[in-house]
Amino acid sequence: MTTVDNGDDVVVTQVNIPEVEINEEALPYQETERFCTWRKHSRDLYQQLFHVDLVWETPAAQLMPYVTKKNGLTTHTIMCGTRTGGQEQCFLQLLSATLPCDAARLDDGETPLCEATGEVGGYGMAPQQCGLQVDRRILHDGDVLAARYMYSNPLLVASSSSNGAVYIFDWSRISLKTFPNDPPRPRAPLPPNELSENPTDEDRNQYRQRLSALHAVATEQDRWDQRTGPGQHVLRLNGNEGFSDTLDWNTKEEGLLAAGSMGKVCLWSIGGQSKDSPAVLDPLHAYEVADEESRVNGVAFSWAEPHSFVCSSTSGALYLGDVRSPDITEMFSLPCAASSAALSPLDGNLLLTGGVDGGVYLYDFRKDVEPVAVEQLHSSDVTSLAWCPHASSLFASGSKDSNVCIYNVARKKTLFKHAGHTDDILDLGWNWQEDSAGQLLSGDSNAIMMWRPRDMFFTS
Repeated sequence: MTTVDNGDDVVVTQVNIPEVEINEEALPYQETERFCTWRKHSRDLYQQLFHVDLVWETPAAQLMPYVTKKNGLTTHTIMCGTRTGGQEQCFLQLLSATLPCDAARLDDGETPLCEATGEVGGYGMAPQQCGLQVDRRILHDGDVLAARYMYSNPLLVASSSSNGAVYIFDWSRISLKTFPNDPPRPRAPLPPNELSENPTDEDRNQYRQRLSALHAVATEQDRWDQRTGPGQHVLRLNGNEGFSDTLDWNTKEEGLLAAGSMGKVCLWSIGGQSKDSPAVLDPLHAYEVADEESRVNGVAFSWAEPHSFVCSSTSGALYLGDVRSPDITEMFSLPCAASSAALSPLDGNLLLTGGVDGGVYLYDFRKDVEPVAVEQLHSSDVTSLAWCPHASSLFASGSKDSNVCIYNVARKKTLFKHAGHTDDILDLGWNWQEDSAGQLLSGDSNAIMMWRPRDMFFTS
């Protein structure tokens, strides 16, 4: 298992996990019974685990298609965005997460004992070079509610904002020599350990010096956090009815983007925009759903038929749209409000949708309007769904019950339940790299985690 502990920005941590108790809300999440129980067993559950603590929650987190390997280390790029509720400047961020290429060596017999945790290998035993750093910050107007890179051109990123707009960014144009990237936000040192019962004068002096240094950096961080600036987007997309918390790029055709909002789905074509074109763009099509008071909370383009897309709504209806037509058609209807949707990249006939009842509904376009399978994987709203890009029978689901489940459709079996989160799952996705098959990225309001269960959970 890969684990890291390198300062205030990153910590890494992973049988029955207690449910989140309301009376524990006053505690830091790291001290809750649920988290402590999960971490106790994590070394036996995970092949790799990378845990990033958040200052502000990020409703959007996605692995970018950039990976570098050097000296036995692998560096992944994570895109995320901040939601501060207007208290501070919001950003889109590109993060570099570095972890060992081969995590198995952390668990061999020659790995030294970590006296701080009482574990051999595991927590805190990753190489010192492992960790996380912010590569690029991008100024964003309003809170980031969703963000996705364009599949055919990952330099372009779309984000939806709490102010109702959808923004397009070209992150390659963002200078690393000006605010908010230079000067960077100061990094605080680790806080000093508490003094022993009988400290020496030297111990007291060192404790005061480290505490003073920590306070000095915290003051500089507060000054940095108070700086603001206009959003660095290259294009603003209008047309939504209120805010949008779901969007998706066309899987093949460059520049086609769809986003859902209250009672409608907007489709934009940003291809062919020149430097002289207006910085504001109206939708190519605005699809209205049957129930104008329902919110479209899931949009996904088809990988098999790129001109098609599906969307889910809080009325429970699932719709099929076509970029060549201004109309949208209702396909299926759930017995409850739908909360998410995902189309399989390997089998274009399979559609997943999540419900507020905690169920995951599997539909096959070749069958009738009834779901071919219904699995009660969660105890609350299913907020995120993602098909595995390497195995057509696997998918992952995240929920407001703080759990992520990996499910095998062919075996009709839950293979793994990731219980390391302590709040609603806000975003979820698989790693598409061939040599990182089985690895996932998931986020809640407290943390982002990259994790991969041990092989036995996939093969048993």
